Amino acid sequence: MRSNAHCKALNFEGIRSPRRFFGLKILLPLLLLATLGMLAALPHLANADDNGQNEGAHHQTGQETNHEGLTIRFHIRLTGDQQVPAVNTTAFGFAEVQLSEDNNTLSFEVVVCNIANVIASHIHVGAAGTNGLVVLPFFGSSTPFNSTRGCDTLAEGTRTSANLVARPEIGINTWTDFINALIAGNSYVNVHTTAHTGGEIRGQLVREQDDQNDQAEQSED
Repeated sequence: MRSNAHCKALNFEGIRSPRRFFGLKILLPLLLLATLGMLAALPHLANADDNGQNEGAHHQTGQETNHEGLTIRFHIRLTGDQQVPAVNTTAFGFAEVQLSEDNNTLSFEVVVCNIANVIASHIHVGAAGTNGLVVLPFFGSSTPFNSTRGCDTLAEGTRTSANLVARPEIGINTWTDFINALIAGNSYVNVHTTAHTGGEIRGQLVREQDDQNDQAEQSED
């Protein structure tokens, strides 16, 4: 005969086994659902990572575009010895010209010093050492401008394609033609006086090295 203790042990085992079975029966579906949930989430995680990489790429491209679109500036000295032929004069001056990033607007300032009877100032298209035709007016007046004691601003403002004087004979038909000549260094600022109607002082428009200046500023920061 089996002892009471042995019977109790059998009864206990018989009770415990169904509990294990039911516990596994509940746990397995839960594990399956969790696994399916993780698998379903993987494509979304991959897309989010791709979008993050794409946003980073777009941001970098934008920086490169800004770098390429730097404003083009010219800051030049006007003297008589740059005229063709050279003019012996104590007059001199400065011109600052700036082209907008979209190339549609040209800002300028012309300063003259120790000069008398200025009647006009323009941008001419022509290489250094040659005389060219007027393509963009800066100043013109029937009343001569004088700055015989120091320096004064002769003219400043902005110019667009509406102010361009087309010169088909030298290939300047459009504003783009003029901008190409400007950037290539084939243009100059000329200041005309009653004593030197062909020009008393002038300066070749040579582009400043914007990239080098920007790098120097970044190094200082």
